[in-house]
Amino acid sequence: MTKPRDDSTITPVLHDDDTNPASVNRRAATPVPELLGYQLGEVIGRGGMGEVIAAVDQSLGREVALKRMRHSDPTGDAVSRFVREAKVQALLDHPAIVPVHELGEDSDGNPYFTMKRLTGTTLQEALEANKPTQPLLRALVDVCFAIQLAHERDIVHRDLKPTNVMLGNYGDVYVIDWGVARMLGSRRTSQFSIPVSRCLQTRAPRPLA
Repeated sequence: MTKPRDDSTITPVLHDDDTNPASVNRRAATPVPELLGYQLGEVIGRGGMGEVIAAVDQSLGREVALKRMRHSDPTGDAVSRFVREAKVQALLDHPAIVPVHELGEDSDGNPYFTMKRLTGTTLQEALEANKPTQPLLRALVDVCFAIQLAHERDIVHRDLKPTNVMLGNYGDVYVIDWGVARMLGSRRTSQFSIPVSRCLQTRAPRPLA
């Protein structure tokens, strides 16, 4: 039985997942605790601090990717960075950036967030397979527009590479893995300076299915 692989090159705090965050590449099932409102499946990505789980939002019947912290007692700094990653990705509302659906906390008080679950392949895999050039050039245009939006909102990805570009099965393109993104200027000291506990405590209760 194959376990989800750990990548030793992953930065321990921010850049903690070595696979595309919503991939449906099947990996061995790993037992995970239940989470209210979600049917949890197998781990589809894992890094030093976080893991991504295939899940179903039971209130909507929608497949999602759920990212949570691996450790039951993370440091306050790790929690803060995890929440910041979710907020950065949610702020960038662009067709080529994976949308975040919810930011919440589990029964242990640790944060998680859910996002669209993707199907497809990475740009790196497409290049290695010598896929036709024209569709890849169109994908690159979408990537450029997504990064333009991020820069206009004072956010720098800092890890843009072919393995962090997902090509969907229906012409959709996504820039993924915003774990090491950096906020510049006023963004750094305003919207992202709210304490983590306040962010989660003020979230409306999740409706039950």
